[in-house]
Amino acid sequence: AQGFTIFAVLASIMYAGQSEQSGPTPPKPNRSSTS
Repeated sequence: AQGFTIFAVLASIMYAGQSEQSGPTPPKPNRSSTS
């Protein structure tokens, strides 16, 4: 059960990150550039 929970949490985080990204470029370097 724990393994499944960890996988679900990881997938959720990854999905949320992808949802925030409008394009293929990651947000980390993009934010650095904007700053």
